[in-house]
Order: sequence, then structure tokens, then C-alpha cells
Amino acid sequence: MRSGDWAYLQNHNQPCRILEMEMLWGVTFYRVWLPVEDTL
Repeated sequence: MRSGDWAYLQNHNQPCRILEMEMLWGVTFYRVWLPVEDTL
């Protein structure tokens, strides 16, 4: 997945847009926008 891609968060039961991705110690972290809640 890359910045700008859309994904689905199963634990929130809603779509999200990936804003940025960062890898730290072999773990990938994503910052996402939840349009239904209009929150990051």
C-alpha cells in the first residue's frame, strides 16, 4: 500500500485513505484518514 491508496479497516468497519506510511524496526505504520468520522 502507498500514500493515496484506499483501504478498509475491519476493526472500524469503514474505508480509509492512507496518508503516509513509515517503517520502524521492521514494522509498518500507517497514518490514515477516516472519511466517515472525518478524523486521522
